[in-house]
Amino acid sequence: MDGGGKSKYYKHLTDWYRMTGGDTAQVNGITGASVGAGRQLEISLDLSNALFDAGYTLHIDASVEDMRDSPAEVSVPLTTQGAGTPVSGRRYIQSFTYDM
Repeated sequence: MDGGGKSKYYKHLTDWYRMTGGDTAQVNGITGASVGAGRQLEISLDLSNALFDAGYTLHIDASVEDMRDSPAEVSVPLTTQGAGTPVSGRRYIQSFTYDM
């Protein structure tokens, strides 16, 4: 868990913390990148093709300073057919799209 590299932000990642029992070595790929309103964040990940169409779901949690956290802000099945299809967030993320 990165939380922006500061442990004070771990409280905003309660589901992740609970699932790992606090062992931050079990989680990879969390960013503490700050993105202002109306701005875009692009992240590249190297995922195995075996993860697509195998029943996995990609979850994105969002946290905004001095506002409510939004666990599972975006939750989307990881499928080849879903690539390129925008998915709306629940609160803070306008839309999320993944490509292969």
